[in-house]
Amino acid sequence: MFGSVFSSSVASNPQHCDPMQREVSGATSQSQVDSQCLAGLWKAQLLTKGWSERAASVFALQWAPSTQKSYSRAWDNFKQHLDSVGISVVQAREEHVINYLETLARTLMRPRSTLTSVVAALGHFYRALQIKSPVMDNVHVFVRALTKLYTQQPLHHSTVFSPSLFRQLFSDWAGSSLSLEQRRMKAIVLLSTVLMLRPSDIAPKSLQVGPKGLTQ
Repeated sequence: MFGSVFSSSVASNPQHCDPMQREVSGATSQSQVDSQCLAGLWKAQLLTKGWSERAASVFALQWAPSTQKSYSRAWDNFKQHLDSVGISVVQAREEHVINYLETLARTLMRPRSTLTSVVAALGHFYRALQIKSPVMDNVHVFVRALTKLYTQQPLHHSTVFSPSLFRQLFSDWAGSSLSLEQRRMKAIVLLSTVLMLRPSDIAPKSLQVGPKGLTQ
C-alpha cells in the first residue's frame, strides 16, 4: 500500500508526466511516488493490479495536460497547508479539508470553479496513492455553501448571440476559394451550433490540418 510508505510530501512534476512512458511494474517505492504526477501514480497502481502496460497508459489519458497541472498545483498547495499545521496527508481528516477550503474560498472572487477542482484533485490523488480519502460527502455540500457565501462577483452571461452574425460569417466564407482550414472551421461552427456542443468537443485540438488532411 502506498499509504504505508507515504509521508509528508509527494512532489508532482507535470513537465515529466508522460503516461505513455514505460515504467517498471511492481511495488512503488517512495522515490517513485515522489517523482510522479497523477498520471504516473495511477499507472504504477494499475500495473501492480495486473493491468497491461498499454491499458494502464491509456487510462491516464483521461486527463488533459492542463488538468493534470491544475490538479498537481492543488495537491501541492493542500500539502503545504497540512505541513503548516503539522499534519501529513495520511493523517488528514475531513475537518482538515473543510478548514483548508474555507481558508481558500476567502481569497477568491468566484470560488466555485477553484474549490470544485481542488476537491476533485484531492480525491484523485488519494485514490491513486491508495490512502483513505478525507474527501467525504460533507465536503461537497460545504463547497456549495462556500460558493454562496463568498461569491463576490457573480458570473453574468452575455445576451443571446445574434444569428445575423452567423449569417454574415458564412456569407463572407461563401464560394470554393476557402482553404481547408476555413472549411473545417465552418463545419465545426455549424455542427457545434446544431448539436449544442462546444467546438472542442467536435474537433479536439490534437487534430491538426495539413497537406494530407486531418492528422493526430
